[in-house]
Amino acid sequence: MIAKQKNAIELFCGAGGTSLGFQMSGSYKISLGMDIDPDAMATYKANHENADCLIGDITKIAPSDVAKRITDSNIDIIIGGPSCQGYSTIGKRIAEDPRNSLFSQYLNYVDEFRPKWIVFENVRGFIHSGKGQFYHELQDSLARLGYDISAGVLNAADYGVPQRRERVIIVGTNTGLTPSLPLPTHEDPRCPVCSRPDKSNRIRSRIKPSECSFCNGTGHWHSLNMKPWVSLKDAIGDLPWLDGQLGTQDFIEYQVSASSNYQEFVRELSDGYTLHKAKKVSDFALSIIKNIPPGGGIRSIPEDDLPERFRIMRTVKDGKLRKDCTTLYGRLGWDMPSYTITCYFGNVSSGAFTHPEVNRSLTLREAARLQSFPDRYTICAKNAMRQIGNAVPPLLAKAIADHIEKIELDNFNVKTINPLKGEKDDFEQISLLP
Repeated sequence: MIAKQKNAIELFCGAGGTSLGFQMSGSYKISLGMDIDPDAMATYKANHENADCLIGDITKIAPSDVAKRITDSNIDIIIGGPSCQGYSTIGKRIAEDPRNSLFSQYLNYVDEFRPKWIVFENVRGFIHSGKGQFYHELQDSLARLGYDISAGVLNAADYGVPQRRERVIIVGTNTGLTPSLPLPTHEDPRCPVCSRPDKSNRIRSRIKPSECSFCNGTGHWHSLNMKPWVSLKDAIGDLPWLDGQLGTQDFIEYQVSASSNYQEFVRELSDGYTLHKAKKVSDFALSIIKNIPPGGGIRSIPEDDLPERFRIMRTVKDGKLRKDCTTLYGRLGWDMPSYTITCYFGNVSSGAFTHPEVNRSLTLREAARLQSFPDRYTICAKNAMRQIGNAVPPLLAKAIADHIEKIELDNFNVKTINPLKGEKDDFEQISLLP
């Protein structure tokens, strides 16, 4: 007997990464997607033909009006991540701050539909804003509506996405079940003793990999029940390097065979790809990135070789390297996931967006793959960079959807991620309860 799919709606859906992930789980049917961005909604509609697509300002659309549009009266889950614009405001409740009306409207939709589950996604800074005020306000509001929640900071790389992208994920339910977040399936392949850096990007130990008994001198290690992070080479190594070229947005058939499981995943149901096009690099930027090795950034260049305007970004008065600016003009390395893909990945000066081998930025297709979009997923070309950078990685969304389904099927104790409490130290990393 085939289980009936659950009905979901996505608010602030953008290009549809979360909806795609929930569909990929096989347990959910997307009834409606809503966003104010017409370009993103064009992409959404092209890929979610069976969903009702609503373009508009959510603050001006009554939840009751949306309910009338939906033929499936029972909505099982609401997913979405409203933009956060009022982090600096302290001492006001969310409902009293007009800049945060997106939050209150999100809650209005939850109140209208009363789904069994809610999933809320946002940037990591959401947790610390106003000393945890925004998180606690959301938590209290959901509690008043009858929802228990679990929250954590999840790294997309820990769930098979070739990108180190951290996001706050909140899962809530009014079913009486215990909400929790999915346990990681992948981990940093670098040895935690000799090769894995800390948060300041410094190696924790002075032990050389060749002298490390923990990893037998390899510098690499991962648990028996975990997979290593998906690397950049796994994700985009089969795409042409475009050395000295900008590429094209047109369709191109695959020219080589897939060389990794991830490449097989993104190629599924497709004979080729589009949008393998990069932005032109300025002569000034080229003069910088040509001297940066894979895995390095502007701090990799000797100070005497830096343009004057960047020397202050590399040093402070005592002459030591600064702890920030670690990814400025960064060149990606083949053996690790990318850093966070933003809306500015076409600009090599904005972060670690330079190809490992050639002096150019990432192409639209490369960035889409690093976000875990399959090659078959149609991304409308207008403002494609913004759509890709703003998206929730589908594989991260799928992990969440699969886990919610597991909770419902198991309906007994599951290992959980330690709930967040809103204080700074509680949000540094997810912590696993025994």
